[in-house]
Amino acid sequence: MSVDRQLIVAGIYDALNARDLDELLEHLAPEVEWAHGIDGGREHSRAGVRAFWEKTWKEVNPLIEPMEMQTVDGAVHVRVQQFVTSLAGAVLQNKKVGHIFSFDGPFVTRLDVIDADPNPEADDDEDGDA
Repeated sequence: MSVDRQLIVAGIYDALNARDLDELLEHLAPEVEWAHGIDGGREHSRAGVRAFWEKTWKEVNPLIEPMEMQTVDGAVHVRVQQFVTSLAGAVLQNKKVGHIFSFDGPFVTRLDVIDADPNPEADDDEDGDA
């Protein structure tokens, strides 16, 4: 049985942007290593990922929109637009970054964040750095 990892990753972004932690966590391995794209930290379990997002959503309002996806050696590489505002609506961050999702079967075992636009030539417009 083949697993569509890009479809799983798209569902993860949908769950994050909808603030649906239960849906997000369904796709993660129990001991997932999850990088923080906002502050550079890392979580090492589903419970850690849950706590991170619960805390983050109380402090800021992130929106992470996938722009491009490709599968390379079983991992899903995603170029995203990361837009973060304060709870009052002030723009705190607006940039393109890379996400790499590693898998074991259908479960994400690791998320790495490349804190730079992995494909700056793909856009003709400005890169949106705040």
